[in-house]
Amino acid sequence: MVDDEIAFRSTRGMDVISEDALQIGIAIGRSFDRVAVGIDTNPSSDMIRDALIAGLTSAGADVLNVGMAPTPAVCCTMQDSCDCIVMVGEPDISEMVSGISMYEPDGTPYSLMHMESLLNNTAPLPDFSGVGDVKNIDCVIRMYMDLMISEFDDNEGMIVVDCGCGTAGLTVPGILDAHGADVVSVNAQTDPGKGRLSPGIGRARLIALSDIVGCNPDSIGVAINGDGTRIALMDESGKVVDDYMVMALILMHMKPDVAVIPIDTPVIVESAFWGISDQKDGSENNVGRRVIRTEDSIEAVIKIMKANNADVGMTSKGCFIFPTNTYCPDGAAAALELSELSGISNIKRLIESFPTYISRMERIGFDGNIKSFGRKFTEEVQKYNFSHLSIMDGWRLGVSGGWVMVSKNKDDSHMLDVTGEAYDGIYLTSMMELVKSIIRSCI
Repeated sequence: MVDDEIAFRSTRGMDVISEDALQIGIAIGRSFDRVAVGIDTNPSSDMIRDALIAGLTSAGADVLNVGMAPTPAVCCTMQDSCDCIVMVGEPDISEMVSGISMYEPDGTPYSLMHMESLLNNTAPLPDFSGVGDVKNIDCVIRMYMDLMISEFDDNEGMIVVDCGCGTAGLTVPGILDAHGADVVSVNAQTDPGKGRLSPGIGRARLIALSDIVGCNPDSIGVAINGDGTRIALMDESGKVVDDYMVMALILMHMKPDVAVIPIDTPVIVESAFWGISDQKDGSENNVGRRVIRTEDSIEAVIKIMKANNADVGMTSKGCFIFPTNTYCPDGAAAALELSELSGISNIKRLIESFPTYISRMERIGFDGNIKSFGRKFTEEVQKYNFSHLSIMDGWRLGVSGGWVMVSKNKDDSHMLDVTGEAYDGIYLTSMMELVKSIIRSCI
């Protein structure tokens, strides 16, 4: 086993160093025969990538060096050519030495725990005759753009896209333009020496983008993170659209048969899935359609998507997964969906037309034994006529036109959070009181 202090990702207290990348490459090369490696625009990515490739080849793995490209582009185009995809970069944090992320060929991210487990592989290294080969691949950007251009309809949207000086600048503006959108691209340069911005979608970037959107009438704004896996949306007035509302807009536009969303997603998202006013009406258009809720994490969403052959999945952090091409979250695909929609409807007015729901949150103290409470509560709620019960990080009780969520408070282990949402205040109060009475009977 190699040094326990090896870091896959940089933190404020520890940077990834070339020695780490070399040892990680050896560990990955012991476990996979053919590895695709890509980088972002971080100035340190070349250094870490070179050390990583040295480790991979010394362990006998062949390497497909795809160069600088967005993560979803690499996952889309290399899935049939390798056993594993490794990306070097820091997509959301500035002033960090590039870290290392791994993906299955279908774009599913490896968990950090799974990545660290590879370090336990102590298989002997090959002699000089078994050293792996390196093949430089320079067609990933073109292949990805061709794929995205062929699979989406043309649109007449007007969009300002902020690429954050990340790899999205290599693909997203060109893809949108090829589809007929009126595109203004900002921060699309990828040269690390020319004013690189924070690769995350922070407040400073959004304020600057809002000003630009305001100077381009009828345009929406989209900000994309450093590796092209997350987005933020602004309406035509330059106002940031809540991530849950972005979910609602994409579901309304796509009309998928099966969608996977976070367990605590507001009612409006599911309403958008059913068509807002249509709701779940049992019509022919809704036969076989499903909304499935799960934990708010990429890993959980992808797992449920695969198990249910879902058409789309999403998290509350601006990640949207379109599995037709890859299970890697794809900001370009999400931007295309939103651009198409903005060419049909004014996003701001569309959001204003959505029904409003009332939400409320209360807390109830208990002894802190969540397992004991959970067993009692799960048994007790079965006695009531809730439309559905989801159990993950808490208990989500569904009723017509609303829901109530019971979960352990993250800051106080002796408190339960009771959160509810409904279209009517009186109805919400009655739901909350019923659930609180069930809770009290279990503590």
